[in-house]
Amino acid sequence: MLLRSFAPSLLAICLSVACKAQEIELSEVEFNSLTKLGIVTLSAGREFDLSFPDAYMGDEVKGRVSLVNDTDADAGIEEITTSCGCTSALPVEKSVAAGKHSFLLLSYNAKGIGDSRIEIRFRFGHQDILLTGRAKTKSRFNQSVGFLTFDETARTEVTVKKYIPTLVESVSVFPPQLSVADFKDFPGHVSLTLRHPPNETPSDVTLEPIANGKTYAPIRYELRYPGRLDVLPRRLMANRELLRMFVRGDVGSLKGANEMEVSIDGKSETVAFQITEVSAGTMMMIDFKNIFATGDHQVTIKVKDVSFSIPVTAR
Repeated sequence: MLLRSFAPSLLAICLSVACKAQEIELSEVEFNSLTKLGIVTLSAGREFDLSFPDAYMGDEVKGRVSLVNDTDADAGIEEITTSCGCTSALPVEKSVAAGKHSFLLLSYNAKGIGDSRIEIRFRFGHQDILLTGRAKTKSRFNQSVGFLTFDETARTEVTVKKYIPTLVESVSVFPPQLSVADFKDFPGHVSLTLRHPPNETPSDVTLEPIANGKTYAPIRYELRYPGRLDVLPRRLMANRELLRMFVRGDVGSLKGANEMEVSIDGKSETVAFQITEVSAGTMMMIDFKNIFATGDHQVTIKVKDVSFSIPVTAR
């Protein structure tokens, strides 16, 4: 069996504009490999649902829609448009004879992670047809936001898990002052070493795997440094008796403490507090009594040998 083709170069003609059938070849094996996306029966209405398979980012999903002409007159196929440039549509024939069937060939390029609504509109005989479907695109890599801790030599090891085999050529890094070393690509993961320069400690890093010339969805990590703590929220609003803040980073030194020295605009006071571990080894929750007078203050808090500063607004 020899059918008119589904070549991507010719399908590109149909991107988001009216397209006409092109006479090119498609073998029976190639045709049978196309995913069955749905059936359009001319007398059954104007709107039909398509069923797209899940895909991984960067995949091209190729499928076919059966066009059934169950009337007693020939039905032309024309005025094909798609809802986005990621989808192409091409009819096998310009017209379907009465009582016969043909096919509409579809191509969908999975670019963004998540669900996408796809629409294809065309004229089939006397009917204006609307095809709709939802395509789910999954990441090739573990996208979970994690954290990385630099050691005393300003290095941290990174491992990115793959959900599907993908040959990764390199990884782009932002911010660019972080350098990459020892990059290695394995069947199930990618490993590399990040280094930060002296006196520069970014709060997070974004990695973008590059494969076959394509840049895939970014993977973000929060960064930790020995002896450094970050306080959340960035500004403490004091408008009640009990204040709460979260401390993340190198929190191990805070364990077991129950008092802190609070320096308010240069004046120090010792304050009792309660500390609760939120995330093992990475975040603590600190509750303490509001001791601030109304107004804005610059506050330094010292617990054991660790200190950090935070602005406080008391109302």
